[in-house]
Amino acid sequence: MGVIIPQPSHLLPLETNFELNARTVIVTDVSAFPEAEKFAHSLRTVTGFALPVQLEKSLNSLEFMLEPNLEHLGTEGYELEVNADGVTLRSSGETGLFYAGQSLRQLLPAPTCGKTLTEGVQ
Repeated sequence: MGVIIPQPSHLLPLETNFELNARTVIVTDVSAFPEAEKFAHSLRTVTGFALPVQLEKSLNSLEFMLEPNLEHLGTEGYELEVNADGVTLRSSGETGLFYAGQSLRQLLPAPTCGKTLTEGVQ
């Protein structure tokens, strides 16, 4: 695992991976839809994947959720959980979801952090 900036206050590495691929979808609720769509747009540009944003739960997904009960994390705090079926990003506010997305991008292969289509993404 690479370095995440800023460094998380708590990190528990697991022996599981999630593979972002052409069938991956982004799942969200109405309140987090704008942030989920911005994140999807940034990854569509570099991966060429459709990454549809939808309200229905699905496997092989990135899940963006606003959860008021996480307000103890502050406005920029978030939880990011990765397992073989998907990735869950949770925060009490949009700023926290934005930062969760930025942390997730740092965990992806380096070329996916650019602004142009990455060759060889499958």
